Amino acid sequence: MNSKTAIAELSFLLDLDEELRGRILTAFLAVSEISVRDAGTALIREGQDDSDSGFVLISGSVNVAKSTGGGGRVAAPALFGEMKQFGPGGQRVATVSMEESGEVAAFSWTKLYREMETRIDAGELEQFRDALRRYAWKHLLDE
Repeated sequence: MNSKTAIAELSFLLDLDEELRGRILTAFLAVSEISVRDAGTALIREGQDDSDSGFVLISGSVNVAKSTGGGGRVAAPALFGEMKQFGPGGQRVATVSMEESGEVAAFSWTKLYREMETRIDAGELEQFRDALRRYAWKHLLDE
């Protein structure tokens, strides 16, 4: 799966209309740095204060582990780092580590929102944030 396909298939984006998804996809691609990460590499560490980094798993799988229990294996495509967008004062709630070698798109949420502001209007940005919020809550409740 390539980066464009993986981002386009993120479940929360499927709630948005096709034309809006296309513009959001273009913004994601404009600010993402694609790289291969080795098995065992941590993308996010529980308790970490960094609230600006996000990741799209393009290929491979990750292990999500929480000190309070829960988590498990997640296969591509998947988005990580979204929960901090709704509670930026807190810390990361899980450790996300590559279970197997795979391709990852790393990005800054700040840069993504800036890029989206050039491509979508305020109402569309709110649609994106609502879809992202639902995705974050699903992750929180599922793990």
